[in-house]
Amino acid sequence: MNAHKKKRQSKKSKLSWRKHVDISDVEHFFEDKWLQERLGKPASEKANDELFLVDTTPNAKKIVTSKQKRRLLLKERLPKCFSILQPHTAVPAPISKKNQLKGKSTFASIIEKKLLKHLKKGDTLPIYNRAKVRRLNKLKSKQRNVTFNSNVWNCEALNQVDGEWMNDDTKRHTLHGTSKYRKIAPHSVHSKPTLLPSIEVPHPGTSYNPNFEDHRMLLKEAAKREEKVIKEERHLDRVTTGMFSKVTVSERDDNWLVEMSQGLEDEDANNSDSEYKSINPPVKNKKKDLKQRRKHREHNKMLNAIRMIKKTKKKITDIHNLKNVMKDIQQKSNKTEMLKLKRLKKKEYTRNEPKRLARRKFEESEIEFNAPQDISGNLRTLKREGSVLMDRFKSFERRNILRPSSKHNLKKGKFKKFTKSDHKDDWKTTVARPNIS
Repeated sequence: MNAHKKKRQSKKSKLSWRKHVDISDVEHFFEDKWLQERLGKPASEKANDELFLVDTTPNAKKIVTSKQKRRLLLKERLPKCFSILQPHTAVPAPISKKNQLKGKSTFASIIEKKLLKHLKKGDTLPIYNRAKVRRLNKLKSKQRNVTFNSNVWNCEALNQVDGEWMNDDTKRHTLHGTSKYRKIAPHSVHSKPTLLPSIEVPHPGTSYNPNFEDHRMLLKEAAKREEKVIKEERHLDRVTTGMFSKVTVSERDDNWLVEMSQGLEDEDANNSDSEYKSINPPVKNKKKDLKQRRKHREHNKMLNAIRMIKKTKKKITDIHNLKNVMKDIQQKSNKTEMLKLKRLKKKEYTRNEPKRLARRKFEESEIEFNAPQDISGNLRTLKREGSVLMDRFKSFERRNILRPSSKHNLKKGKFKKFTKSDHKDDWKTTVARPNIS
């Protein structure tokens, strides 16, 4: 039997060529090649260093903790955020070495190229072109090669930002971008609010076994303070309660009647007069004639002349009184100097006094002292006076650390008690129902 002959097809057009030509082997070859490019080189083309790994670790097993394993993995493996920067295929770049991009050509560079062409040909340059060449040479001489050897955004350098020209707000703003914020130290850290010591030495008379003179001086101070308080109370009583005299009820009513009836008689007398009298009677609007205006101008000129004469006289008297004026100026300057010294002395005196930090003023605590009969020679039988906690609290207020305050007595509201209508015991007053049978 004759072998089956392959049927010949027309390959005249491109459509029939694509339809009847078998290119499957070529497609398989290129697919295999592309797959190898994506996954990497085939094993036949790889070098020995890429295929084999020389083990240099010792035989003895080293104990590695789970924490160390995690750190090793972090070193070997790149973070996930950098995965987008890695190539997704092993296909090498078609053009490995690219031309370096040059900067945009400026007008000066274009002129320079044109002038260089003329110079190469040996042509003579016109005058305006020579001036341009000189200008270009000056620009080239001014250009310098700037090298950056240090990192401007180094975090350690930013934390050490210092200088007289930089404000604290500028430093905080600079450190804000590095996520390292500079904390603002309070003012009390740099400068003390007062010069008083934190723990003052108590009066020697407050000892459990004091000296006689020290104890007497302490009692005198306590007595003076008490006398001052009593004097203030008496003054307040005198200017408030003592100013008003006590009257009986009948006298109070009579005084009230007299006060309320003031001015009633005058109104009745005014109402009796029926005639109308205006306060400002009408005036005729009569214009000045020429003679009156001339006299008015002459009068004004005379007043101005008198005023100028007075000014000249005053100038002459001021010149004669120059010594007295200088004396007054010297007295005023001496007075200002004296007031300045007084203010400085007052400032030094009030330096250790508590400042006004709130609406309430600072009130000194009462002097802690024991009566002579309460003093004992040992601490066991001593009568305790004062409180350590209260003493520390007053010390904070005196040294301007806490604002002066007082104990607040909160008054509780009064509750109105009543019985609900459905809880009243009024069963006795209810009327009994009749028994209808």
